[in-house]
Amino acid sequence: MKSLKAKKLVAGSLLALAAVAVLVVQMTSEPAQAQARDTRPVAAIPGLSKQPSAAARAALLDANDTVVLLLDHQTGLFQTVKDVPIRDLRANTVALAKIAEQAKMPIIYTASEPSGSNGPIMEELTAAAPNAKYVGRKGEVSAWDNADFVKAVEATGRKTLVYRFIKVITIAPTPGRISSTGRPPARDSSPEHLARCVA
Repeated sequence: MKSLKAKKLVAGSLLALAAVAVLVVQMTSEPAQAQARDTRPVAAIPGLSKQPSAAARAALLDANDTVVLLLDHQTGLFQTVKDVPIRDLRANTVALAKIAEQAKMPIIYTASEPSGSNGPIMEELTAAAPNAKYVGRKGEVSAWDNADFVKAVEATGRKTLVYRFIKVITIAPTPGRISSTGRPPARDSSPEHLARCVA
């Protein structure tokens, strides 16, 4: 009886060990198979002497799939910004525009009524990003309510949108409505809300 139990125990242990070995082999070979299936050529990132690993590349922003949107960088709206000095706000915006320009990312900037109380767009923007496209709005608070802006963003074919905007909080409630573009108007201009408007 004891020898039968011992034989079953040994056989069961060997079977379990074989199953573990098969799983280990499958787990170690799957990444290689996945890499073999993904044969897209990976473009080198110019200016780097050593290219990033596949894991690092997956975590990096892909400049070839990114568009930079600069919304409402108007001098009159700068007066509402209290969490960063205006000098830094301007410098950070110019730095972002220059980086996007250098990386050849399309840049679209827009303003609502630049001749009105919100003031003109900051002058440094055109010098920092000479290839940027300006899309004027006719008073729409949300850029997504402007059909020309939506068309300009969609025309880039880019899926990653990088926003930089001046957030203005309004106190007066507005009734719910759907804009002419089919997107809800952006009463909240947080990045999360704007991302939902794009989807």
